Parts: sequence; structure tokens; C-alpha cells
Amino acid sequence: MAGAVKALVETATGAVSAFFRGPKPLYDPTVHTMRGWQKKFKDMWNAEGFGTAYNNLRMTSVMRTGGTLVGTDHLGQRYYENKEAPYGRTRWMECPTPGGVWAIEDKYDGAMIPPEWHGWMTYMHDMPGQVVNKEFAKPFRTPWVGNPTYQRKEFFPEMVRGEEGFHKPPGQWSQNTPRGRIGPKYAAWDPNGSAEPAKLRNYADNSQHLSIE
Repeated sequence: MAGAVKALVETATGAVSAFFRGPKPLYDPTVHTMRGWQKKFKDMWNAEGFGTAYNNLRMTSVMRTGGTLVGTDHLGQRYYENKEAPYGRTRWMECPTPGGVWAIEDKYDGAMIPPEWHGWMTYMHDMPGQVVNKEFAKPFRTPWVGNPTYQRKEFFPEMVRGEEGFHKPPGQWSQNTPRGRIGPKYAAWDPNGSAEPAKLRNYADNSQHLSIE
């Protein structure tokens, strides 16, 4: 009898405590304890030096701790998964930490994720990149090229050879390509034939001054 009363009192006490304590807070990957991010910063400092740890802190808007390393791609980007996080936030990628101190945010981008990892990152399937390559990669496939917008030397130093691959419109700084045709490129159809033909201008070599009327 005494044991039952004691158990009842403990249950009631626990219920009252839980009521005043409130529900367990939801998992939020954007919030980390001071101990968590400091440990990650310290571990990187010890392994790769203070400069790398500092730049990583600058480039990481959300410093996520925990998770399991799933794989690495040919660019050195690491892919992690934390199955305790809410669906849609369980997977993430960490780029290699860039060197230097100027504009490091211009040296990495989400478009640098190669195709074999894209499906896993976007939850289209559960096969990591190395599994996709092993099962589906063909020796005759066309090599992957990153987003042309980011084919600059700071993004893909190992992929860019000589001329950078991103689009440079004619007339841009350091762009020596001729501007091509400026002005009307064709004459509109005149059913009566009374209008004076438009003067077609095609000074591709910029040999003459063109004024756009």
C-alpha cells in the first residue's frame, strides 16, 4: 500500500514539474550551444591552424555540430547527415575553407555540388555520391562542368585552364572579343517598296564609329 502511494505521489510530482517546465523545445539546427561551436572551432584550429578556423567561421552562416560524414567529392567538399534533425535539415555540405582574407564568400557556392551528390542533397534518393558513381557512372560520360557563372579561377582553380569559362559580354572589362553587329540587322518588309532600305550595319571589327540612333 505504501509503495503504491509513493508511486502515485512521484507520478503526480513529475506531471506537475513537466507542466511548469513546458514541452521539450523543437530541434533547431541554427541554434548551437556555446560549447558546441567552440569545440568545433578549437578542433579545426588544432588540426589546420587559426587562419583556417577563422575563415571557416566567417564562411559558415550556420555552424552545425554533430552529424556523420557520409562522403567527399572530387572537389574536397564534405557531406554530412544528422538523422536526429527534422526532415529537410538532416543533410548538408561543407566546402573546403578558402585561404586569404579578402572576399572569401566569392570562392564557394551551392552550384559547385556535382551531379552524383545533387540527388542525395535534395532528398530525391538516399544514395550517396560514391554509390551513384559506382552503380551508374559510365567511362564515356561527359565530364561534369560547374555552373558557367562560377567558372572563375577562384571557384574552380583545377578546372579553369587559361581563359575563364563564364560569360563575358562584348565590351566588358578585359574582354577583347569584337562587339559584333550593332544596329539594324535586317530590313523590315515593305509591301509597296517605296521606303528607303534601312542601312545594315555590321562593323564586327569596330573599324568605324557606330552611333545608335
